[in-house]
Amino acid sequence: MPRSTYLRNELLANEISRSLSAKDPIFPAREDIRKIGPINTLREFKELGIQSLKVLMHYTSIRPDSSVLDIGCGYGRLAIPLTRFLSKQGSYAGIDVMDDAIADCRRRICPGNGNFRFEHVDVHNGLYNHDASLAVDEALRIFDNGEFDLVFMFSVFTHMMPDDVASYLAQIRRALKPGGQLLTTFFILSAYSRTAIERGSTRRSFSHPRDSVFVDDENNPESAVAYPEDLLEQLVTASGLRHEHTFYGQWSGNRWSLTGQDAVLCSSD
Repeated sequence: MPRSTYLRNELLANEISRSLSAKDPIFPAREDIRKIGPINTLREFKELGIQSLKVLMHYTSIRPDSSVLDIGCGYGRLAIPLTRFLSKQGSYAGIDVMDDAIADCRRRICPGNGNFRFEHVDVHNGLYNHDASLAVDEALRIFDNGEFDLVFMFSVFTHMMPDDVASYLAQIRRALKPGGQLLTTFFILSAYSRTAIERGSTRRSFSHPRDSVFVDDENNPESAVAYPEDLLEQLVTASGLRHEHTFYGQWSGNRWSLTGQDAVLCSSD
């Protein structure tokens, strides 16, 4: 990316950040943000949302008029800054397995943002939704073929086993427009990360093999799942997507990365 583009993206993201006050009713209640991930304050929630927006701006071709799908939208951490980025010609759809989070996003974010919608998708998730009514391969059935320019999902595949990842990738391929993009995060077992694990310089060791992948906690396998690099490549290829680039994350020692986990960019034909 040209330095001028990088700086322009940074300036825009910082401008969006300044336009959002943590006291704005568009933000969720403090007790709700603690339900997902290691976030304790509204300030952290806002900062992580802005950082995720920067990841999209730097790593994908997102534009103000893009149609985007946010899988695992939670309480709207990324949706909120996107209300300042997307134009009325763009659109946002967010889905999550937690119906209370979806209802809360609808209440806070949709008024005044008619191009934003949130949908509850009752599919299995090992951490948040054990008693699901839908099979995983039905997760995106509510969306049309070729509906989106960009699909993104942060810290979702890091909690899934290979069969479910394969199902989601195939569904995402169907939902993307020709030339559309997917940006998602994984824990990837590359030569670099394996060396970091052997040195003991990572917080997670992924020492328990399970179903062709490795998990960090054998008693709670979906809490953190790592994929060998060749398996990930096979899954992407089988879905019909094209693997464009991997941005290795901070978890294995890449301190220049914009993401904690490894970010994978794919495209549709």
